[in-house]
Parts: sequence; structure tokens; C-alpha cells
Amino acid sequence: MPRPFGLESRNLNTAFSPALQSSVRPGRVASPFTGPRLDGYAPRNAIPGPAPLHTGHFPHPLQGTPRGFTLVEVLVALAIVSIALLAALRAAGLGTASAGELRSRLLAGWVAENILSEQRALGVWLPLGIQHGTARQGGFTFTWREEVIATPNPAFRRVDILVYTAPEESRPLARLTGFVVQPR
Repeated sequence: MPRPFGLESRNLNTAFSPALQSSVRPGRVASPFTGPRLDGYAPRNAIPGPAPLHTGHFPHPLQGTPRGFTLVEVLVALAIVSIALLAALRAAGLGTASAGELRSRLLAGWVAENILSEQRALGVWLPLGIQHGTARQGGFTFTWREEVIATPNPAFRRVDILVYTAPEESRPLARLTGFVVQPR
């Protein structure tokens, strides 16, 4: 009895059309279901062919996968961490410098308030003009400049006090303006 068409040989790869045979991957058996679908809904290999034979060897789960980091990855991570640490160090340094500046300004303000309070407490009528002096506050020495100016009301005098750091008078750390009254 003759066999059906295409099944004359045992090799199933030759059982179907030459176009189908060319689309079959090596090691796969040709099947009318492994070719491209005509309706366009699924990719060419959406229906799997026969499963590969199992060799009985079970590979280690991490075998073949990279373990650890490459040198480039480590260097990039170190660069990022070093930039972040330098930025944090700079911010901390600026905070420390700002705290020192704030302390100096606070002490200079106290020096100015002490000078004005002393002038008022003495009850002395201050002569017009500029006076200089030094004062010590909080372990620091400050230089002060006091300028007495006349006002439209002859019973009052305006007093401007500027306080600087001791060695230089480049910019005032504190500025205070007050008024003294002529004693009776």
C-alpha cells in the first residue's frame, strides 16, 4: 500500500514544501504549524516546536552569569561617592565659617550696645565729632568708631557706632544708631 504524499521517507524535514523547509531552524522538525501565520496575529515562532532533549546536566544557577562589578563600574561609583562627599564637606565647612562670622557679629553688636548704654548711663553731653576706641568682648578685641552728629532738636544728639575687628577696619561687623538727651 502506498504511503500518503510526502511521507515516503522517515525524515520529516522533507515531508513538507521547500518554502517551509527553508524556514525551519536547524535541529527542529518541520511542521505546518511552525511557518508564518497568514492572519498576522502571532509571530512566526509563536507555537513552539518540540522540546529540546534533556542532557541530564543541571548547570549551577550562577554559572555563565557575571559575578560582581567590573572595574569601570567600581570607578564610576567611586567618582560619584567622592563628588558627593566633597560637596558635603564643602557645605559643612561653609556652615562652620558662617557660625564663626555669626558669633563675631553677635559680639560686635554687644560691644556697640554697651558703648551706647554707657554714654546714656553717664549722662554726659557728648561733643560733636568722631571718637575711636577698643573693647574686649567674648575673648575678642574689637575696634569701635563713634560719630556724634547734631539733630534739628538741640536737646538731642545722634550717635552712630561702628564696630570692626581689631586689626582691620575694612567693613563693620555691627552698626548701631542711637540718641542721647542733654542732661538738665
